[in-house]
Amino acid sequence: MVRFVNENYSSWPYYTYLILVIKPNYHQSQLSAEMIPFQQGIVLLDLKEKTNTSQRLFLPNFSHRGLKIDPITFATGSHRYCKHSMVKKELGTVIRRTKGFYYLRNQANETVECKIKGLLFKNSRFDNQVAVGDIVVFQKSDNDNVGLITKIEPRNSFLSRARVGKEAEQVIAANIDYLLIIAATKHPAFRFNLINRMLVAASVGKITPILVITKTDLIRKEEIDRLLAPFYGLELEYFLSTTQKPETDPKLSKILKNGVSVLSGQSGAGKSSLLNKYFPSLSIKIGDVSAKTHKGSHTTTYTISHQIADNGFVIDTPGIREFGLWNITQTNLCEYYPMIQTYQQQCKHRNCRHVHEPHCAVKDDVATKLIHPVLYDGYVSIFNSLPSH
Repeated sequence: MVRFVNENYSSWPYYTYLILVIKPNYHQSQLSAEMIPFQQGIVLLDLKEKTNTSQRLFLPNFSHRGLKIDPITFATGSHRYCKHSMVKKELGTVIRRTKGFYYLRNQANETVECKIKGLLFKNSRFDNQVAVGDIVVFQKSDNDNVGLITKIEPRNSFLSRARVGKEAEQVIAANIDYLLIIAATKHPAFRFNLINRMLVAASVGKITPILVITKTDLIRKEEIDRLLAPFYGLELEYFLSTTQKPETDPKLSKILKNGVSVLSGQSGAGKSSLLNKYFPSLSIKIGDVSAKTHKGSHTTTYTISHQIADNGFVIDTPGIREFGLWNITQTNLCEYYPMIQTYQQQCKHRNCRHVHEPHCAVKDDVATKLIHPVLYDGYVSIFNSLPSH
């Protein structure tokens, strides 16, 4: 049996590490929050050095007097720890996330590797609690190789979707100004429904959407006009890009260099090619489109932020094939869908959903071509895929 008691130990300048080897079926909730999980079956405790440690051990901020762990073996070993080493709290911006580790850009423009504080996001609705673009508070001492994220600052904007196969919100990026929706004319095929869903997500997350159509050299101008026609009545800026011409658009270049932009679209649509075209120094790997499926491969396997100017950041994301809308139902879709939100005020019924109801001003505007039929068909398609509440 080992008994832990509370004690003021601030005068001690050294640490002792106690490794507790616990039964595999021992319930970890019975242990203190001060204990740091080390690996399965083992817990590492950070303790002040004290003589006769086998008789009496001191654990910081431990208030559960008389905890018994039995059977148990232990071993101690001291590690000199400078008592003047301070734990610093800083702000950082998340630039990359990989399997449990987060890479931050601190205020000195240095990259810091971090993990998340264990209980920070308990019972969170998010699939991934920290997203690229998040501004976080982290702490790190001079002796630590890895920092610890302890808080996420409030987000002013975000891009999120419903996690495929899981009832959770996946935040793709946060604190962004522009969503660049990248859509190819073909290879892979142009998908109106996917673009419409991303327009809804931009409205929900308070982001300005921009449509970039790539591979325009593969079709005639008349076909390009047909693809753009449903979006002409929207407050949606668009740009055309071709792989045949190296010239960049000065207006798009200025947008990218003066804000935070996230690029999203299908695999193979040309997100990485577009970034390489505008910023060759990035040298992002580019994949091919399958001749059999006409779908691209995931050359970008994780979300990452690139700094391309003093005030310009671009966030490259893995290609998507589906875009589920989070927290959007048949009831509130009309509040975020382009054009519908503008004309729904004219409907006779306040709770009109603009699908089956009579005296619907939105459907009248579709009949008179005020709202493009393809845009309205996209609304109905998304509406029918959503829960009623």
